[in-house]
Amino acid sequence: NNSSSSSNSVNCTENPLTCWLASLVIRFPPIQQEAVGCNVDLPSLVCSGISLGNIVSSYSLNSLTFDVGGLGVTCSSPATIKCAIGHWSGTLGVSSTHSEIGGSILLRNGPDGLINSTALASSTVKLKLTYEHSGHELPGFVAGPLDYVLDIEVKKLFAQAVEVDLLKVLALINDAIRPYLQPVPPLHPPPPPPGTLNLSNLPAIVLIDYVLDDILGVDGLFSINKLFDFLTHDSGNLTIANIGRKTNTTFPIPGLGEISLGLDKVTLTGLDSWGAFDVFLPADTYSLNSHTEMDDFGFELEFFVDLVLTGNISSSPLQEKAVFS
Repeated sequence: NNSSSSSNSVNCTENPLTCWLASLVIRFPPIQQEAVGCNVDLPSLVCSGISLGNIVSSYSLNSLTFDVGGLGVTCSSPATIKCAIGHWSGTLGVSSTHSEIGGSILLRNGPDGLINSTALASSTVKLKLTYEHSGHELPGFVAGPLDYVLDIEVKKLFAQAVEVDLLKVLALINDAIRPYLQPVPPLHPPPPPPGTLNLSNLPAIVLIDYVLDDILGVDGLFSINKLFDFLTHDSGNLTIANIGRKTNTTFPIPGLGEISLGLDKVTLTGLDSWGAFDVFLPADTYSLNSHTEMDDFGFELEFFVDLVLTGNISSSPLQEKAVFS
């Protein structure tokens, strides 16, 4: 569960997502639609100042469900509304502080195990909107058609964000990950080709095995645990910090903007807890086996994500940091 409030009352360094949402600007394409016996024309609807009351989310296999409550936003547009009982035109102001939006997203994996499909399985949109023109309330017949039209447009935007925009982001991330995926090895290794080196009694392999297992092994004279204690001042922990922008990778997102991923810090713990260190053991004539164990190994990766939107949805830059362990 997360909460977010107006950027006026928070520290943007401590809560950048809140400030980023407040700076977000959403430009709708021209809206012309018939609703409740009226013709509604909103040629340039622009929304900004988004705030969130609370977010509840859960993830299960191939499904992400979330609900957002206390959704606040302000919008404006020139507007013309023609109904049988009346006609109104002017600059329309729209505001909300307690709307709700939620849904369930289906995520499907491709043959390589990466997500290649997103679909909005269900959605809930409950808009609680108020309308005004230069600080004055609008005629009573205006609210019904506007509620109907804006409900449809928000659902369209919601579906596009999940099924088009999110898929674009995932496709870029997949393209970056895919070259590093290893092919699945065959169940039975193929027969060695002619000329393959016989490893069973090779002197160099015997020497390497002796050095790594008996001298540097867990119980060796210069054991790997003693080596890591010496290198880490007896802590067994290693931290690589201030990696920063040298490692970041930027991906353009067509029609949206760009996203950058990078590392800030890597922490390894328990490097002096090796319980087994047996490497380069001849398994048969042409292959070697290795087996290692660590009793208390920890891995922590601190990374950042930068997001800049420049399309119909634009914003100030957002940087979010997270820890994977």
